[in-house]
Amino acid sequence: MLKLFPKSARYVDSYLPLMHGVIERCQINTPQRIAAFLSQVGHESAGFTVLVENLNYSADGLAMTWGTRFALKDSAGKYVMVKDGSRLRRMPNSDAQLLHRKPEAIANRVYSDRLGNGSETSGEG
Repeated sequence: MLKLFPKSARYVDSYLPLMHGVIERCQINTPQRIAAFLSQVGHESAGFTVLVENLNYSADGLAMTWGTRFALKDSAGKYVMVKDGSRLRRMPNSDAQLLHRKPEAIANRVYSDRLGNGSETSGEG
């Protein structure tokens, strides 16, 4: 693991036992499955250096990350774009404005009713 993710040495004692449990439980038992799992989890955790997901998104960040949920669309169903300096960005919708910088509420919204999680009000996000 440290050859693949050398910057993770500080956290290896925290994540390695958990990895073994997940690998066994989810039958990640072929070279292809192991490679896919490690590449995805390694990417999501910045090489196993970030162990907590940061969901402290601004309204603009929500619109750019989860456009289908948080970006304003016109009557034709296309994103409403605004110029930001030399770049175009999606215009946040009212849900994005409501959830601006509320990490727990964002987690509950985007992860509710998925992968075994309960409803948005369950707090399982």
